[in-house]
Amino acid sequence: MTMFTLSTAEDAAAISNMNFKSEDVLATPIQRIRRRAGLLKAVALESISREAVILTLEDHNSVRKVRSRIIATGDEQVLLEKGIVIPVRSICTIEFKS
Repeated sequence: MTMFTLSTAEDAAAISNMNFKSEDVLATPIQRIRRRAGLLKAVALESISREAVILTLEDHNSVRKVRSRIIATGDEQVLLEKGIVIPVRSICTIEFKS
């Protein structure tokens, strides 16, 4: 699996051009609650220490990992660095630096 960092225009374009599914990639409400908590934690860490996380994203064609700071999150979308917006429903996992 390729890791994207959004440090290049090519990486940013690859993430922006993903064809996201209309349904949620997570099956259970508990998984979705954990994802929401992880997103809120990532936003808090970004505002305190500008810390990046690793997101695993799924679309119709692939699963990709992205290393990015999460600037803001809402119920439906997440704002990553460089102004890239992705749907919350496309996020499989959120990994934090240990």
